[in-house]
Amino acid sequence: RVEFVMSNDFDKTYFTQIECQKPAIENEFGGPIIWAESIGKKQSKVFVKRTVDLNERSEWTGYHQWLLKTLERFHAVFSKRVKQLVSAGDQ
Repeated sequence: RVEFVMSNDFDKTYFTQIECQKPAIENEFGGPIIWAESIGKKQSKVFVKRTVDLNERSEWTGYHQWLLKTLERFHAVFSKRVKQLVSAGDQ
């Protein structure tokens, strides 16, 4: 699982700003992303996951490669957007 977690006093503001770009983000990422706004909690996140069998040691290299590539794609897609987030106090 690769995820981007927003957990502070402005997480809902940040999540809304990121989510309004959902089609562009998923297009740039190259696939669907799970969007989880935790109502009533100070945390929201976006993530992708892959089902794996950790008992299957012969597959671990492939799992690590998927994790690395997915983390790199998340960074490429989200880092520039995070730098542009505006907190509720800045509006």
